[in-house]
Amino acid sequence: MMNLALQSIYGFFWLFTGLNGFFRWLPIPFVANEIEEVNQTFVKTKFLMTTVKIIEMAAGLMLMLNFMPLLGLLMLAPLIFGICGLHTRYNPKPYFMLGGLLLPYLLLLTFYRDSLLQILQTQL
Repeated sequence: MMNLALQSIYGFFWLFTGLNGFFRWLPIPFVANEIEEVNQTFVKTKFLMTTVKIIEMAAGLMLMLNFMPLLGLLMLAPLIFGICGLHTRYNPKPYFMLGGLLLPYLLLLTFYRDSLLQILQTQL
């Protein structure tokens, strides 16, 4: 039960983040200049940031609706890697970002570890 609650909250976070990228309900919090440069480059391409936001929304919905949640988590993996990597490198205090994004992600992955291991052990 706890895993479904965490999964739903985490999914809502990603759905909201993705939608906020299009509708700008809340301003994006201050980030280091280097991170802002990366964000602006993604926006300027008119493709990359749109793709990121669509992935965030799709994965968020999958988690919220408990529809292929492992796939939703795997879709988020490169985004979380990039976000956490940038904040670890350029943010002098990345703990909130790492704790808020990475810890629930890893915890949710542990809930699906059996399915994940089964996928990894399957030989093509």
